[in-house]
Amino acid sequence: VNGTLYTNGLIYKNVPMKYDLVKDRVVIRHHNGFYKIELVSQQIDSFSMAGHSFLRLTQNKELLIPRMGFYEVVQTPLINLYIRRENRIVEFIDNNVLARRVEERTQFFADKNGKRHPIDNLNSLLVLMPDHRKAIQRHLKKEGIRYRKDKVAAVTTAVTYYNQLNNVN
Repeated sequence: VNGTLYTNGLIYKNVPMKYDLVKDRVVIRHHNGFYKIELVSQQIDSFSMAGHSFLRLTQNKELLIPRMGFYEVVQTPLINLYIRRENRIVEFIDNNVLARRVEERTQFFADKNGKRHPIDNLNSLLVLMPDHRKAIQRHLKKEGIRYRKDKVAAVTTAVTYYNQLNNVN
C-alpha cells in the first residue's frame, strides 16, 4: 500500500509501505523493489496509509499513554480518538506439535476539552457524550454495531455520529 511518511521534518509521499503490528514497525520497499527495509521507529513522526493516520507517541503516564509506539489517530472537531493496536504471536504445543496463534489487543483513548480519557468499554465513551448518549446508543443498535464484536467500528461510529448530531463535520 502506498502511503505518506513524515520523518525528521521531511515528507515522503507515495511510499510503498506496510505496518507490522507485531513489531510496531513501518516497513518500506527499497527502490529496486527486491528488498524490504524496516525503518527506525524513533525517527518517524507519523505516517498515513489506506485512509488511516498514525502518530508516534512516547510513554507518558500523566497523559495516559501506556506504551511508546504508533497510535492510529481519528481526529474529529469535538473528540480525538487514539487507537493502539498490538498483535503478539503466542506459541503453544498442540498434540505434540508447535503451533502459533496471533493475539490482538486494542486500546482506545479519547481527548475531549483538553483532557485524555481511557475508553475501556462503550459506557466510558458515552460518558463523554452525555447530551446525545441515548441517540448514539439507538444509532449503534440500528446499524447493528456491537462494542463486544467490533470495538473499533463501535467507537469510531459513535464519535462520528456525535459530531453529526452536533452539526460539526
